[in-house]
Amino acid sequence: MTEKLYYADSHLAQFSSVVTALAEWDGRRAVALAATAFFPTGGGQACDTGSVGTARVIQTEEIDGTVWHFFEGEPSFSVGDTVTGEIDFPQRFARMQAHSDEHIVSGVAHNLF
Repeated sequence: MTEKLYYADSHLAQFSSVVTALAEWDGRRAVALAATAFFPTGGGQACDTGSVGTARVIQTEEIDGTVWHFFEGEPSFSVGDTVTGEIDFPQRFARMQAHSDEHIVSGVAHNLF
């Protein structure tokens, strides 16, 4: 189970966490962390991208309560290592604004029609 830091602070762009697992899903390499600020794909929302250690995170998905970070290349870390995660914050902020805009437009449309 991953501690979801994004619920406590949506503006958190960098964090440290412990690697709890490394896996491969459908040919894609993935890492699970004890805690993460990466928002996973879900509920119509696109996932965060960024980096964990030196690995470029290209997708995040929540599977059975664990957020898996899918990355390119070979990992430079092992289970038990403490790593730094960094969110592509300009991308996240743009998505946060678009999400809020969608709620505003939906609310206006609901009230008018």
